[in-house]
Amino acid sequence: QGQLPRCAVPRAMGGKIRSSEEVAARKAKKEAKKAPKRPPIEAKGADVEPPPKKQRTDCESPASVGQPASLADRLNPNRECYDEALKARWKTLSKGGKYKLVDEDQDARAKAKLSTSRGVAPMGQYPFLPNPDDHCETSPQAYRDIAPFLELVAHKLGKAPNELQIYDPYYCAGSVKKHLCAVGFPRVYNECEDFYARLADDTIPEHDVIVSNPPYSEDTDGGTNHIARLLRFCINDGKPFLLNMPEYVTTASYYAKRFAKHGELPLLMCPYKRYHFWSPVGLRQSANKQAHRSPELGIRCSPFVSLWYISLEPVVSHDKLVKRVTKGLLQGLDVVSDPSVELGSKDADVRCRLCRSADELPECRRAFNGKGKKAKKEK
Repeated sequence: QGQLPRCAVPRAMGGKIRSSEEVAARKAKKEAKKAPKRPPIEAKGADVEPPPKKQRTDCESPASVGQPASLADRLNPNRECYDEALKARWKTLSKGGKYKLVDEDQDARAKAKLSTSRGVAPMGQYPFLPNPDDHCETSPQAYRDIAPFLELVAHKLGKAPNELQIYDPYYCAGSVKKHLCAVGFPRVYNECEDFYARLADDTIPEHDVIVSNPPYSEDTDGGTNHIARLLRFCINDGKPFLLNMPEYVTTASYYAKRFAKHGELPLLMCPYKRYHFWSPVGLRQSANKQAHRSPELGIRCSPFVSLWYISLEPVVSHDKLVKRVTKGLLQGLDVVSDPSVELGSKDADVRCRLCRSADELPECRRAFNGKGKKAKKEK
């Protein structure tokens, strides 16, 4: 028996013996299938070379155009923003010193990214002098809690929720627009401008209701603080307002004085689970380096127990508003006539209590773990 050619397969294996010509033809057929069905369109005239790839000679990465030079770029000799002095100092730094530089670099770049995506004014570019400690924005949950009140105001004014004009005089990073839009109220005016300058010029924008979380800081010159000035504006404005402010405002000397000649004190809406606040990255120094961070909200904090100070007059009186809550017409709320009675612990859908005064505030308001757990401990 002679040796079989390479292209042959023994019949005992179930194959078919092919000649060298057949093998070559099959190979050419396979190559033809791999080739593109349509030839590329060539430019008329002389051959045109593809444009060269853009060389990145600056310190901006493709995903972070407009951001400051990163620490890695400043340590890289191949970058235009290479910092030779920083490179030399880097070699002598301790492990802790390097970690500190890395943290500062991440904060700076996160701040720039947040500024680009959300319109945050970098420090020094506000039209007023902000106190860094005031850079705390209201949580999304707090806006969800007041949605029933805003819906009621819109209904009484004969408007749809998306037509209600909301005004927030104090600007931080503009998240109030996003959060209120998420609960059905897109017409929110909150711009990076000086509220007091507009007030002096009598150019306050048109609005149906005021929703705000004012700065809590005191005037360094000993003047009237922001909260007292806002309360005075709300009283003179004569329209519904919902203000997220610390509990201690109820005992401040200016609080009762502001309303002594102008009707009743506002109602208080207190969450059974304490609100968190969120500081935009880079706008406020956090003492707690391990504080929770959110890419969308910033750094979590909660310096004070906060309440909603609510007055829907003249659209809805206090008495009618309390009656609506008593009848269960406003979702997620309860009201108590006897301060010794602790409500809300059995109903998981109830998140807040509407109070006529600070005496009716729930005992569990300082806890973050929710009313159910706190109620068990109190028993």
